[in-house]
Amino acid sequence: MNSENWLQWQQRFDEDKAYVLASIAATEGATYQKTGAMMLIDEQLQCVGLLSGGCLEGDIALHAEKVFGDKRKRVITYDLLNDADLLWGLGLGCEGKLDIVLQYLAPSNGHLGIAQMLSAIEQGQSGYFWQNITDDGTSNGQFVTTLPANLAAGMVTPIYPLQHILICGAGPDVKPLVEMMMVMQWRVTVVDHRKAQLASMPQGATTIHQRPELLERNTLNCYSGIVVMTHNLAHDQAYLDAAIAAKTSYIGVLGPRARKEKLLKEQPKHLHNSIYGPIGLDLGGRGPQAIALSIVSEIQQHFAGEKKIEKPWVVA
Repeated sequence: MNSENWLQWQQRFDEDKAYVLASIAATEGATYQKTGAMMLIDEQLQCVGLLSGGCLEGDIALHAEKVFGDKRKRVITYDLLNDADLLWGLGLGCEGKLDIVLQYLAPSNGHLGIAQMLSAIEQGQSGYFWQNITDDGTSNGQFVTTLPANLAAGMVTPIYPLQHILICGAGPDVKPLVEMMMVMQWRVTVVDHRKAQLASMPQGATTIHQRPELLERNTLNCYSGIVVMTHNLAHDQAYLDAAIAAKTSYIGVLGPRARKEKLLKEQPKHLHNSIYGPIGLDLGGRGPQAIALSIVSEIQQHFAGEKKIEKPWVVA
């Protein structure tokens, strides 16, 4: 499962409260989400995440209310491959079939390991969420960092941590970039030596007040991407050297190609092509928001092509 909703899950999850976990166990035809997608439902029937793009969430919540009532797992099926859904008042016009498992989460059953899963994601760790998807009435699931040799029958959803991006520089053009990264549910940290500039960053972003030459290189290993955009050649140089030393997966530099080459003149030639610059995909836009979109698009493309993402699977 992608990390698209984990920040929302972390913000809404309370270990003292009960929830219903809604998971897609199987699909057929055209569906908004595929097998393994998960949604959290609280006792007020508010949903965190989407399984159908809004088509079914209200009805799923009504089924979740029954799970809250008797604490028993349910498997519900939405067959929208024909016009039969009109008979049930849904009238969605979708053309797919979904099996959705509703599991009761509470302190009494350890929330099936959801708290441990969210903690691992926060710490940058990956793992797997296993759950029994049979309609036996008993909620059963757990989060593990490694799969056991003898895996019981059920559905396995690979869990990946949030991308964590460090932006070096806190100029006016950084704010829309931070906002767009947060829309992507990425963790964002901004470093700059100017307190006033850092204070203007959007709520939810982490800020570091530090001069570039004093930034400790061994602290950069926790970032999956680093964007250098201070608009100051000396400061960019210090940040870029630190990023290269940390061997960060994605490194991008704002500015023309000639400027990037000047910054890399002391670095080995083989590194020049691995550093993105001019940063961002050429989407044809202008202005801070368009530049932010191009940067986020390039970083997303980089992450998507970096490694093969495991898809959820069912163990028979």
